[in-house]
Amino acid sequence: NMMDGLTIGAGFTQSPVIGIALSLSILFEELPHELGDFAILISSGFSVKAAICANFTSACSAYVGLVIGLIIGEVSTGALYVFAITAGFFLYISLSDMLPTLRAAIEEAENK
Repeated sequence: NMMDGLTIGAGFTQSPVIGIALSLSILFEELPHELGDFAILISSGFSVKAAICANFTSACSAYVGLVIGLIIGEVSTGALYVFAITAGFFLYISLSDMLPTLRAAIEEAENK
């Protein structure tokens, strides 16, 4: 969530259009992600109230990232570094989750 805020903050320092585009894309990515986190917390034994509080606390880290992104984005090439770093993080997270599942599916298909 902090990286999302960092990206949004840096985007708004570049232009309002970039900031809005990044905000919308992150919103559409985060909505199902947060619902999934909520479902996992509920199935782990959290009460509904505790799950909402845990999700809200986690989501508030986006505001910290937003402030940092706005500060870094004011530096001449700061936003470019923010975009490069967050893109790298997002790629790493998605690939580290996806590749083991993909390898297992390929191995299972080869063994049939």
